[in-house]
Amino acid sequence: CIIHRYKIAVVGAKGCGKTAFARRLARDIFYEADNALQNNSPPFRQFFHCEQSDGNRIKIELIDVSVEQLDEHVRTANTIRQRLVVGEPISVKCTEFVDLCGIFLLYDTTDSKSFDGLHNIIGDLSHLTSPGCEIFLIGCKSDLREQRKISFKEAEDFAIRIGFSLFETSSKSGLNCTNALMEMVDKIYEKQEEAACYICDSVEEEETASVQRFNIPNIFCNLWNCQ
Repeated sequence: CIIHRYKIAVVGAKGCGKTAFARRLARDIFYEADNALQNNSPPFRQFFHCEQSDGNRIKIELIDVSVEQLDEHVRTANTIRQRLVVGEPISVKCTEFVDLCGIFLLYDTTDSKSFDGLHNIIGDLSHLTSPGCEIFLIGCKSDLREQRKISFKEAEDFAIRIGFSLFETSSKSGLNCTNALMEMVDKIYEKQEEAACYICDSVEEEETASVQRFNIPNIFCNLWNCQ
């Protein structure tokens, strides 16, 4: 049994349902009181395990990041870049997003503002995450049908344009929460396997090239500076 460790963030605007979604993923429970949580409450951070169909065990570190916290990380990252450019010493750290494997980007299906704000959040994430970070778009509170403001078609069109997978979920009923998590885990696993294969192939090619360079006549080595 192979154990992998994935760090995944749940990101969204205040009140969109991100803490309830994170708690449903980590503990499979729902609290009505989640809706009353204050914005200055400590971030939700949980460690738990899940298992893929092939038997691989995945240890997940799940973090709940508000838009306000995201903005703070962006400012810190910009400060680091500016100091690097001018050669100043770096005394601040921006590590929360460095090792992220995936992000659940949430919006509230009953709140148009949370959906409209996704553009800014995506722009901020592009400054903090690696290109290989998997991002899923998550529409929360899909059980509140009569209060819906964002149709699935509208969200789907947006997800297709930006290349994200889309799930509509209900943290209250648990609808699609586990499905989204397992799809995320599978996507991360596939990317890491592809990266591992690429590294192995690159090492083999480099070893072959080294042997070939060793057998090249000295006149060509002097010309190509390959000694």
